Order: sequence, then C-alpha cells, then structure tokens
Amino acid sequence: MNAVFLAAMLWPVQPGLTAEPEAAEKAVLPRILSAVSIELLDEYNGAERAVLMTGANPDEPSADLAIMAGVPDKRAGKILFTVRGIAFSGPMSGQTPYLERASNGSLLIQSMQTAIGRSPWEETLTVAARNGAILVAGFTRNSWDRISGAGSSCDWNLLSGKWELSYDVPVEGSDELRSVRKAGRKEQRIEVQDWPALSTDVTDFCSPEE
Repeated sequence: MNAVFLAAMLWPVQPGLTAEPEAAEKAVLPRILSAVSIELLDEYNGAERAVLMTGANPDEPSADLAIMAGVPDKRAGKILFTVRGIAFSGPMSGQTPYLERASNGSLLIQSMQTAIGRSPWEETLTVAARNGAILVAGFTRNSWDRISGAGSSCDWNLLSGKWELSYDVPVEGSDELRSVRKAGRKEQRIEVQDWPALSTDVTDFCSPEE
C-alpha cells in the first residue's frame, strides 16, 4: 500500500461532484474493506482512523491494517503505522474481515471463513493501547464441523494470560458428543505489528486435541 495514496484519499476535500476519481482514490478505494474511528493514542487529538483493506499482494488471501491520525488533529491523514497480513481475507461472501469498536474502546478485527468447506471458523482479534504501545489484548477463535456438529471455542486474554478452550469429541460407539474443557495461563506481550508472524505459534494451544 502506498502511504501517500491512502493519506490523499482519506484527507478532507472540498465538497462537490466529480466525474473522474483521483489517481489516489482509484488505487485505494477498491481495496478498502472496513473503517472505524477509534481512540488508541493519547498523543493525538481526537479519534484515530482504523482502515482495513485487502492486502497489497493480490495472490495472498490477507488484509492489511492502517491506523491514521484523524480530525481535528493537525496531523490528520498521517499514517501512524501499517500492519501487513493482520487477518485472512478471501474473495467470497463469508470470507471478508471487518472492524468494530468494542464497548471499552478497543479495536476488534473480525475475520472468518464460513463460505465453504466442512470446518468453518471465526476469529476476533482485540487491539488496545497500553503504555504507549498498540498491543494484541485478546484472541478468540470459534470453529465447527458441518457434518458431525462438533465445535470448538478458544478465548485468550493476552494481558492477564488467562485462556479457556472447549471442544467436542465423539463418544466411542455412538453418535453423541462429549465436551472437553481446558484452561491455563499464558501471559504474553505482543505488539500488533508482530502478530502476523507470531500468531500461528503462540495460539497452538487453541487447537483441540484429537
């Protein structure tokens, strides 16, 4: 993603209709998936802008996150940071990630793959500011089996370290399922820009045991 293109596209402009979009708008607008106003950093006046867009590499099914200073800050439009590959993003309905603002002010990155396959899943990544850093504060993953009806759910609070995992396993000799629950503690400080590289390894405990 070109930072100048994104800043130009989101910078306030004079009202009025135009027949032809600017080059910066053509480059960025088709990629935008979701955007919210969010107050993450105290050093900036007003809320920042969080923008989720399809990844710069069209061959990779991922989405990028950009955080910008917002109005009325005099630095409005300045890109504070960008995270590549923060979430899965596919071409189908049921594969499109989006942003939400939690009731406590945290940023929620929602992603899913519910479009096809036997084992759909949904994930929520919670992003929050702590001591001047933007951290991954929480991770939640839910998945289910469309044939057996078995499901699994994992919830991890990275700030407190507490995690809980529940999943269904078949009862031998019957069509019934029994629920297994596990819990533990794994406190970890992960800045949001490091999450794409670390996520698979640090969430391995969220995978149900066969």
